[in-house]
Amino acid sequence: MISLDQKTIMGEFITLAGIEPADSDDLQELVLEAMKAVSLRVDESRVTQADIPTCEHLAACEAVYEYALVRCAGERLIVSADGRAGERIESLARVEAAQKLRDEAAKRAAHLLKEDPFYFACTNT
Repeated sequence: MISLDQKTIMGEFITLAGIEPADSDDLQELVLEAMKAVSLRVDESRVTQADIPTCEHLAACEAVYEYALVRCAGERLIVSADGRAGERIESLARVEAAQKLRDEAAKRAAHLLKEDPFYFACTNT
């Protein structure tokens, strides 16, 4: 697995997601998981030191996408005071924008990624 800098990824994530650094403590795990996912997808034989920022950018974009999904899941359905349900369109637009950002980053890093996009990780407990 390649070595990516979590602080660099976290900084870019904070910028891209538009959150305050003080609000990012609870999101460390989300960024760490995105970093691990990208590390598993990268073909180490293709990566040079100059490619590391591209991989870190992809990890930050992956974290932004995951963050948008989490926020959407929490905000997708709202209930008004009189009990009517409604959807928040902004959440869906945020997810679509994050997906586009992630997909563009993946295209830029495509030459560094393994051919098979499906990977499963297993942990023993």
